[in-house]
Amino acid sequence: MANGKILNEEILKSGFAWHYLEYDTNPLWTDMENSAKIAKIGLWADSSPMAPWIWRKMKK
Repeated sequence: MANGKILNEEILKSGFAWHYLEYDTNPLWTDMENSAKIAKIGLWADSSPMAPWIWRKMKK
């Protein structure tokens, strides 16, 4: 935490991270990701963003 902010949350709110539910089920983080999706910011500005874990499976 720096300046009272949590980096994970700042990145999620900005739409530059995926909330990977397989490892974390924090409902606040889910809400942050959903808000970014609704606002179409960061990754969600793309018409069809692809989760990194799906992209990696395609590259094998």
